[in-house]
Order: sequence, then structure tokens, then C-alpha cells
Amino acid sequence: MPRKLYLLDGMALLYRAHFAFVARPIINSKGVNTSAVLGFANTLLDVLDHQRRRRLSK
Repeated sequence: MPRKLYLLDGMALLYRAHFAFVARPIINSKGVNTSAVLGFANTLLDVLDHQRRRRLSK
């Protein structure tokens, strides 16, 4: 099976996630907006789940 490399643009994903939740932001118990982190994590987990990847690199 050929090996595949998936590149995720972290800044673009954070920017997109931040503005996706502008109307109803996700706020933690300390009052900090965590919408961008949630959006990025969801995208990363979705790629890992659907593509069955086992390895990550930073």
C-alpha cells in the first residue's frame, strides 16, 4: 500500500474554528474562549479516525 502524508495547516484551522463559533463561543470554566482549540482538535481527530493513521509528527 502506498504511504500517504497529510499536512494540516494549523493556523488556518484555528482561524476557521475561531470564527465558526463567534456567535456562540465555547468557554471553559475560567472564562477563556477555547473554540479554536476545540475546532482544531476535532479536525485532527477526524482525519486520524477516517484515515486510520497511527503516527503523528510535529
